[in-house]
Order: sequence, then C-alpha cells, then structure tokens
Amino acid sequence: MGQRTERSPIAFFSYAHADDRNSAGRVSRLRVELQKALHVVTGQEIPIFQDNSDIAWGDRWKERIDGALDDVSALIVVLSPSFFASEQCCRELHRFLDREHKIDRQDLLLPIYWVSSPLINTRSKDHRLGGEMAARLGGEMAARQYADCRDLRLKLPASPEEPISAPINHFVEMVAHRLQDAFWPQSPDSSLQSTEMDKDKTGDHQIVTASPDRVAEELPTLTRTLKQLEATFRDGAALAVHALERFVDPEGLLELADSDFLTDDGLGLRPWLADLEAAVAGHHVDTAAGIRRWQELAAEVAVVAKLLVEANGKPDRRCSELAGLLTTYRAMARERGLIEDADLTTLHTAALDTLRRVPTDLRLADRQVAAYVQAVISQGDM
Repeated sequence: MGQRTERSPIAFFSYAHADDRNSAGRVSRLRVELQKALHVVTGQEIPIFQDNSDIAWGDRWKERIDGALDDVSALIVVLSPSFFASEQCCRELHRFLDREHKIDRQDLLLPIYWVSSPLINTRSKDHRLGGEMAARLGGEMAARQYADCRDLRLKLPASPEEPISAPINHFVEMVAHRLQDAFWPQSPDSSLQSTEMDKDKTGDHQIVTASPDRVAEELPTLTRTLKQLEATFRDGAALAVHALERFVDPEGLLELADSDFLTDDGLGLRPWLADLEAAVAGHHVDTAAGIRRWQELAAEVAVVAKLLVEANGKPDRRCSELAGLLTTYRAMARERGLIEDADLTTLHTAALDTLRRVPTDLRLADRQVAAYVQAVISQGDM
C-alpha cells in the first residue's frame, strides 16, 4: 500500500493506564483487535495511535487537534472510573469535544464503556468522583451512543497468542464499522441516489430502473447486516442463559424467537434477502425499492435485538455497577482515613461477599452497597 497522505484518516486511543494494568493488558489488546478489524472492514491500514506504543502519539495528537479542520481524526475513549479520575484523559476528551464542535461533527468520538461509572450510569454530579470537568464529561458521554464492553471485557484474552471469541469479534467489527462511517460519511441510500426515476407511460407512477450492477453492490452490505443481527440475537440468548445461572431470580429477561424476524417464510429477513439475491441475479430492474424496504425492516429488527441484549445483560451490568461503586467508595474511605473503621469494614465485607457469591442475590447486594455508600458519606461529613 502506498504511503498515507497527510489528510488520511487516523484514530487516537485514549484510556487510563490503570485500567490496562489492572486488566493484565486487555485494554491494549482491545486496541490491537480494533486495528485489525478496521483494516478488515476498510481494506486500508488506518493507524490507531496508543500513547504507550506509539512515540508519535504526542506529535500526531497536537498536529491533528491544532491543525487543519479538514483533517479527519477520530478519538476512541475507554470509559471507566479511572478514566474520569485521570486529569490527562479528561483533558484529551475535552479538547477533542471542542474540535468536534468547531468542525460541526458529532460522529468522530467513539466512547467504549469499559467499567461502570456513576458519572455515566446516574449522571452523578459528585465532584469527588473526578472533579467538575469529569462530572461534566460523564454527563456528555451518557448522552452519547457508546459501545458497551462491560460484559465482554473480562472475556477478552490478555495474551496476544490466544484467539478472540465470536462476541468479541462482533464487538470490534461493530466499532470498526462506526469508525468507517465517521471517516467516510454517506448520506442515506447514497449508493442508490443515482438511480434513475422514470415516468410510467400510463400515468405518474414512478418505478425504479436502477442498474442491476449498481443494486448488486448493495447485497454484501445486507448480508453483513443480517450476520450482525444473527450474532446479536445469539448474544442476547446467551446473556439470558448466563443470567439465569449467575443470579438469583434475575428480573426483566427477554426471550424472543429469532424466527419472528429472521426466518419466517415470506416475512423474515433471511428468506427475503435470498429472494433479493435471486432477483438481482435474474437482472430484475425493480429491486432497489425492495432493498430499501429490507433495510428499513432490518433497522426495526436491530432496535428489538438491542433491547434483547440490553435487557438480558442488565443483571451483569448491575453487578458490575455495584462492584464499581464499592471500589469507588472504598477508595474514598481510604482517602478520608476511614479504612480501619470497624462498622464500615463490616458493611464492605458483607456487600463484597454477596457480590462474589454464586448465584448472586442482586437485591440484597443493592441494599448492602447502598448502606455502605451512605455510611461512607455520613462518616465523611461528620
């Protein structure tokens, strides 16, 4: 491949080094897998600069942030309590948000939610969790469409020799596609906009007379969308099975048969796609409208699939949130010299034991963590 031009797209990877150390290098492994996935989906070697492995991070960062406004640069932020506690991370995020505002873009920042933070989950304004800027940035990230990696992060192998699982691969490809869309934004149905619309001789009825070759170019995108939906439904089902094994009477789980959306004869996306492929192969000229209708249904199905994953992953996320709260307020207790307080220690130990016990009683853990948090706050205000 030829040398990159100065205005070729690049990405920066902003994260808390503590998260990488505490996860045995899994944050760095995430960056490596994102780099591979971005190459797969774009066919180009687009660099993702990480400050511990790229000496050019500082120079490139300053050049792109302070340089020409038409330079296309994306920022991937790995969100966690440690990220918001890092002044450098918050500074980088704040500067990039300013740049996005200057160039009137809102798609060049890709948040990856790594570890639950009260600044995002509850949009807490507690400045003790990272300062005024961190509280403001947490609210900004809560309003963004972030890629949720909390349920997957510990399944990411730390060793570069160990292959990644299908859910991890699906996740990094999803993020890579979002980067691709940010680097080369397209208007809706842009590939079909050049379709010629002719008047039917019998009246004003318009029919699509797109070139079959042009329509055929859309089919790989539809196939990829279908595979992503299938993977999402599988993930949702797997999360439900995990929740039933891991927690005591988990609430709010959903069970949806994917055949309702993917396999029903004449209605599902899978047989419909097969019909579209056959129509294109037979050089039918009216398949562009069918493709658009397929994409519309796929978008509706994606909403349902996302709800399935969110509902069935909620017990795991809540468990992570409670563990994060416990860690945050344990650190706060240490800073306030309360770490040896017997009552606080008893409350902390009880909550921690409940979270570690399998199956986990989340209702009990909720009450115990809340009691510990309130006790730390009350002791600190005395």
